[in-house]
Amino acid sequence: MRNAAQRWFELQNMGSCPLRRSCHAMASDGTRVFVLGGSSNAREDEISDIHVFDTSMCFRSVISSGQPTRLRT
Repeated sequence: MRNAAQRWFELQNMGSCPLRRSCHAMASDGTRVFVLGGSSNAREDEISDIHVFDTSMCFRSVISSGQPTRLRT
């Protein structure tokens, strides 16, 4: 939504989207929205990537895409 015009708009040419996921975390620092980890029904395994979407510039990127960390017991 563009706040000045109070109208919804569709984002174009954003590249590939993050996988659908559940059990993830999301956070925001004002102009950026972060999606962290989760699990994917399509792959049936854990996802350890971190995606960020900058709302001020309508720009999305992956800032981390490593292997899931395992807790040691």
